Amino acid sequence: MPSQKIRVAEALAAYTAANAFAGFQEDRLGTIRPGNLADFVVLADDILPIDPARIARTEVLRTVVGGIERFTSTSVPA
Repeated sequence: MPSQKIRVAEALAAYTAANAFAGFQEDRLGTIRPGNLADFVVLADDILPIDPARIARTEVLRTVVGGIERFTSTSVPA
């Protein structure tokens, strides 16, 4: 439903900082800053300006969980 769409930036905020705030964990989750748990992905494209239909096809270059790199794409130079 077009009337129920939200922007990509709003979705990112909802799944990160807002979600941590709702769970009373904003002191250690939801943003990338010193002292927070390091769970994040590195994407091949900036998903904010691209067509939202392309987001699902954006390559994941790295995945970091708990500060430990768990996945590195073969397309990332060593």
